Amino acid sequence: MILAALFTFMGVGIVIWYITLWNQQIRHYTLFLNGAAYAPLAVGGAVAAVLSAQAVRYLPAQYLMAIGSLASCVSLILVATMPEHQTYWAQVFPALIVLAFDPDFLFTAAQIIASNSVKKSQQGVAGSLIGTILSYGLSTRLGFTGTVEVYTNNDRKDPARGYRNAQYLGTRT
Repeated sequence: MILAALFTFMGVGIVIWYITLWNQQIRHYTLFLNGAAYAPLAVGGAVAAVLSAQAVRYLPAQYLMAIGSLASCVSLILVATMPEHQTYWAQVFPALIVLAFDPDFLFTAAQIIASNSVKKSQQGVAGSLIGTILSYGLSTRLGFTGTVEVYTNNDRKDPARGYRNAQYLGTRT
């Protein structure tokens, strides 16, 4: 569960980082427009938080974890396969909506599994472990994907290729 959560949280960091790079470097968005592009993630995150709280009553935690992992994979694929100058609404918008379900469902499920796996006196430590895994996952994979990006972008002549390859690496976890 810990490794699955770590690798899935890594996907969230990859999607957020490379959507930002794509918007600013390839599509030449302003900082304000790039920030506005993340509005669906905020709205979707609020909806996903409410849905995950309700779903916990009806679905086992493993299913919630699977939903979060699937959301990460789908959003990575959407971003990795988008054309360079495609409209925002075609793939970035749905990728951000789907991505919102990843951390909310996965974090909820991981907290439940971790809490149920230890004694009551150790549940706080288990919850802290999941929070730490979230933080490490969001940042660690960016080192790996950055390496893939640099070595596959044809000496900076084709940054989109490097960005895509970095996203594809994210889908392999």
